[in-house]
Amino acid sequence: MAKNMSKSIDKKTVKFRGEKVEIKNMLNNGDDLEISMKGSIISETAQDNQDGSVNMVYQFKPIIIEIENCELDTEIEEVVPIKNVPFPGL
Repeated sequence: MAKNMSKSIDKKTVKFRGEKVEIKNMLNNGDDLEISMKGSIISETAQDNQDGSVNMVYQFKPIIIEIENCELDTEIEEVVPIKNVPFPGL
């Protein structure tokens, strides 16, 4: 008879792939940026730790990206999200 073993969750992480946002001015190595993103969780994966626990990894797809205190390129009029297009490599 097999034991009914439920796995506990050890770590929970959010993973996202980079999207590009053009900015107007140059940045310097070591500059601190504050970036905020809005989007959706598009998948979740349980990674087995081989010790009775799992790590949950949630794939986040950014839809809106804002960089605080950094002027966007003036040629960009509006950032329009592209819907239903998966990221390369997923």
